Amino acid sequence: MDIIEEVTPTLHGLGLGKNDIKVYLALLAHGKSSILDAAKHSQVHRVNVYDAVRSLQNLGLVTSISLGKRQLFQAANPSNLKSLLKQREESLEKVMPLLSHPFRETENKSQNFEGLEGIKRILEDMLISGETIQAFGIPRIMPQLLGGYLQTFHRRRIERRMNIYHIYNENAKERIAYLNKIKYSRAKYLPPEYSVPATTIIYGNKVAFWIWSEMPFSVLIESRSMAEAYRKYFKLLWELAK
Repeated sequence: MDIIEEVTPTLHGLGLGKNDIKVYLALLAHGKSSILDAAKHSQVHRVNVYDAVRSLQNLGLVTSISLGKRQLFQAANPSNLKSLLKQREESLEKVMPLLSHPFRETENKSQNFEGLEGIKRILEDMLISGETIQAFGIPRIMPQLLGGYLQTFHRRRIERRMNIYHIYNENAKERIAYLNKIKYSRAKYLPPEYSVPATTIIYGNKVAFWIWSEMPFSVLIESRSMAEAYRKYFKLLWELAK
């Protein structure tokens, strides 16, 4: 398999057309080139090379250089492809609420997950929602169980300016102090008599339950009325928490 066949599916997924890919790879391989040279090396018709070069320039993947009366073109650093991917991901996140709206169902929905990966999936859903997060019944060992992922989660949450309120089951002094120092975060703990055996998280119109057993088990319920009821309950617990 040659390089064009190998990379074409990936570059096509980034929005590059067939001729765009051939011209871009030709410019990468041969450096500064005229339109005629790019047509020769890419085996794309000269007229189509003009269109491909304009498309690649709009994507930030090709730059032009004037040498006297000649105009030459060269491929930008391939690392620009990562920037292109990031831009497309950000664009997709902006339109996701619009795409999702027609498919939202009025009735309640629930999903079950097993293991820590299920918990991470729910945390990712929180980031996508962009909504304020309220969590109670958090065990002291949760940061240890999720490891470095939890730190990454908070970094991404802060980038999105999402508020989060934590209520721990017990006085995890160091963890609570840390959470009260980072942006958009507040943390407290409950007296022992108010501790609960599962973690409950409310965000948007969803409520999640995490059961911390040998194999963690999660339930995610989408219900506006249920989310509103649990927010009222959280408010009471927040007033009791220290």
